[in-house]
Amino acid sequence: MEARCRAYLTSLTQPTVIISHGVVSAFLRGIICGLSLDEIAALPHVQGVVTVLSGGQARVLDTTEAAEAYLAQSLAIDPPAA
Repeated sequence: MEARCRAYLTSLTQPTVIISHGVVSAFLRGIICGLSLDEIAALPHVQGVVTVLSGGQARVLDTTEAAEAYLAQSLAIDPPAA
């Protein structure tokens, strides 16, 4: 699983939305955050949330308010082209 997730992440060339189940999500989060396999195994398998992975960090958006705040911040930093 780890090798497949690493290969997939290496293949990405642009910001990407990934929809996955809990175990794959844990591996992706752990790899991006630089965690060991033991640390990855201890990650929670939360359902029904969006996790933003960027810059070696994971941020869980588990409410509408959290998602709206993230989008507002993202758009302020990098507004869409007119």
